[in-house]
Amino acid sequence: MGGRPPAGGRGFAQVDVFGEHPGGGNPVAVVIDGEGLDDAGMQAFAAWTNLSETTFLLAPTTPGADYRLRIFTPHRELPFAGHPTLGSAHAWLERGLRGLWIGASDVLDSQWVDHLRQHGYRHCKIWPAAREVVPVEAAMNDEGLRERKRRITRARIAEEAMALFAQRGFDRVSVAEIAVAAEVAEKTVYNYFPSKGELLFDEAEDLLTELLHAVSTRPAGRPALAAVRSFIAGLPEWAAHRRPVRPGEQFRSLIQASPALQAHRRAMFARYESELSALLAEQTGSPPGAAEPFVAAVALVGVLRAAFEATISDRATHQQNTDRCLDLLAGGLDGYAPAVGTPSRNPRMRAVP
Repeated sequence: MGGRPPAGGRGFAQVDVFGEHPGGGNPVAVVIDGEGLDDAGMQAFAAWTNLSETTFLLAPTTPGADYRLRIFTPHRELPFAGHPTLGSAHAWLERGLRGLWIGASDVLDSQWVDHLRQHGYRHCKIWPAAREVVPVEAAMNDEGLRERKRRITRARIAEEAMALFAQRGFDRVSVAEIAVAAEVAEKTVYNYFPSKGELLFDEAEDLLTELLHAVSTRPAGRPALAAVRSFIAGLPEWAAHRRPVRPGEQFRSLIQASPALQAHRRAMFARYESELSALLAEQTGSPPGAAEPFVAAVALVGVLRAAFEATISDRATHQQNTDRCLDLLAGGLDGYAPAVGTPSRNPRMRAVP
């Protein structure tokens, strides 16, 4: 039903986005009335739902807008993400929050669909998965004061570190200077970030968690490649100071100027490969030492790494490149790069006099 939820709860919907059938897409939890919740409360509720994203519909602050949207993963807030934006629009329309009952719809109106397809979203079907009233405030209590303070302290240290790195470069900033800027002891910095490189890649653990979640919770019969495709397509464009999955030029320049950061990045993706390989081996029942899960994991993480390191700023072109890479993996490498004409000389081989 449309309208405001009854006293003691807030309107809630779980929407299935990008799927060809119910249960086959990306889920998003939508809190219909998020007014009155602070940042910590929204983050706590998102952690409680444990979906890849939870959104909160709020009163607009821009003239002409219908609502304002905030998006949270179980670990942090995102400035933008694709399928949560679509799912939230559907939930808003379904509740008739424009002041009249609009009714349920399996597909957004054509103007929305055309706009989203122009920006790289090709699959716009949305299926209403569940709707109910939930006591959001009760979930807020799941995060205690101590955990909240730790999360805030960690974020402050990372933000101060990034500001110093941007000003002077990664190798010219010491951990002691970061501690002073964040107003904590140097030991505290190491308690949150065991190595200096983790200050720049501070969200690498969250990204890995979400990747593994996307693969491990995919519907029965859905290939791992399809889950990774949806995961990459739904990755938000984080602001440059948040170390985005498709980083800005400043972030990329910091890495290129530091051999230590390049080594850290290689180790980060090697860990992704290892973790995903272990998950695939478990899900496929592969025997110990089987090579297939590792080869598949390396290929899939390679696509994610290409997205991470891409220099393309246009979202649609970026998504097309990602799709081509995944299509190549889906079709196999047997017919890729056939030799043309006479064999070329190996550029690493010296001519023999």
